[in-house]
Amino acid sequence: MNILMLTTVFPPEVRSAALLMGELAESLAHRGHRVTVITSAAEGAVRPRKTSLLGIFVEDRCGVRVIRIPNFAIHRTHAPAFLRGLGQILNAFAFLLAALFVKEVQVTLAYSPPLALGIVGALLHRLKRIPHVLNVQDLVPQYAIDLGILKNRSLIRLLKEIERTVYRNVQLITVHSRGNAEYMAREGVASQKVAVVPNWVDTRLIRPASRETAYRQKAGLQGKFVVLFAGMLGFAQDVDTIVEAGTFLRSHRDILLLIVGDGVEKERLKEKARCLGLENVRFMPVVSNREYPEVVASADLCLATLQKSLLCPV
Repeated sequence: MNILMLTTVFPPEVRSAALLMGELAESLAHRGHRVTVITSAAEGAVRPRKTSLLGIFVEDRCGVRVIRIPNFAIHRTHAPAFLRGLGQILNAFAFLLAALFVKEVQVTLAYSPPLALGIVGALLHRLKRIPHVLNVQDLVPQYAIDLGILKNRSLIRLLKEIERTVYRNVQLITVHSRGNAEYMAREGVASQKVAVVPNWVDTRLIRPASRETAYRQKAGLQGKFVVLFAGMLGFAQDVDTIVEAGTFLRSHRDILLLIVGDGVEKERLKEKARCLGLENVRFMPVVSNREYPEVVASADLCLATLQKSLLCPV
């Protein structure tokens, strides 16, 4: 089968979405499918094999044809909303234009968020009668509503209607949990149109290991009881609670709160820890997928946190 995948991130970018889509694409290719991926350019991380004057370049990655296009999305948190919205529209148009030139596609698979890629898939279905599968990982715009990021009622109504329109115009929706499937049912999506496909883990990499790792040595964790948060430092993760916990643990000099990752909230959180004078809270850069198992093995306790206001099912 000729499969076209649409995703804004893809390896070698170090993000969970990139990892999931990269492993899925490689697995499908290894099963004999012909897989093409359209994704945004990963700045400074990819050496193009074929480049056009439009900034589009193509590479072969583990048997998968990867087409990288310019990225128009604006991720700066303080950028005006209309500029961020314009960037998303331009990005979606670029994906659609690139997809129209991919020949003999039999099915498309898009990763959401952004929800705009669901719109691209729905348009491809209308224009070329190609079945479209939408892989929903985050419930947009609901999570932004829950976190108070999205407050304008008119904009909320518009985005909710776009969400429902996308769901109506795809042939299959995959979600990673039963809670998300129940959300789809509440939004009026027919149960036969939704499939629960749990996210996976590569057990060749993630397996029990000694806590005395090379990472523990490199990060200077010897003699510490390490409490680890490793992941995205965004609005939903409530890493403030972890930082504030450091104020109650000052007298426990053997306990270290280790925060590994990147995201829009990282600099603010680092500044907060500095202002509180917390020597027991340490921030470390994001690590590669290969190094991640060592980071987890180095910890004595791992945390997974979410904002209380986030009502979306996990």
